[in-house]
This record gives sequence, structure tokens and C-alpha cells, in this order.
Amino acid sequence: MGKTYKYGVFGVGRIGKVHATIVQSQGHHIVAIGDKVPAAVVAALDELDVAGVKTFHDPAIMASEMAGAMDAVIIASHTKNHARDALPFVKAGMPIYLEKPLTDDLQGGVRFCNGYRSEAKPDSDWIAAAL
Repeated sequence: MGKTYKYGVFGVGRIGKVHATIVQSQGHHIVAIGDKVPAAVVAALDELDVAGVKTFHDPAIMASEMAGAMDAVIIASHTKNHARDALPFVKAGMPIYLEKPLTDDLQGGVRFCNGYRSEAKPDSDWIAAAL
């Protein structure tokens, strides 16, 4: 087996738990989970058998506190929140797997791109240029 990665998951409803289970089955580790709904976090801790991992209810705090401790994050929150929940991780320079679609309307996609561009890091300018 190759390298083992450390993942975070923000949005641990049904599909978030499916994604987490897949990466666990591939030998990777879930090191943090988050969701705006506290009951979803409690259920995921048990269902994913990840008692003791860091838990969060705010993606910005999760991105800040877990920067350098996670190799990537999976965003699987509600469609209308994908862009909002992903942006703190993108701004932190963290690789993300974002459940589709990015937003549920064009204006949300434009806001996401503008929010990213306003704080693009020098090493990620190629992404900002593509936007």
C-alpha cells in the first residue's frame, strides 16, 4: 500500500459518512469531523468508529485548527452550503474533495471565486488566474 493520508470531513450526514467510509476502507484515517448539526457529529463519531477525533461545527475553525494536521478535507454538507463550507479550506491551501455541485446557483459560484481570489496565496496563483 502507498502513503496513508489523514482526512477531515465537513458535512457528516449520509453522503459524508459514505465518503469517510470509503477513505477508511482504503486504509486512510479520519482525523477530524464537522457539521453544523451537533447530532450529526455525535452520530458520525459512533458510526465511523472515530471516537476521540477532533470535532467542529464551524468550517473556518476546523480549517484554522487542523491546518497542517490533515492532508485533505472532504466537503459533503448540504448543496446550498458547499461553497461556504469549502472556502475556508481552500483559503488555507488545503486540498479538498468537494461533493458536487459547488453551488446551487451561478451567483454563488461567482461569490466563491471572488472570495477565493481576494485571499489567494502566492503559491496558488495559478488557480486564481484560472478563475
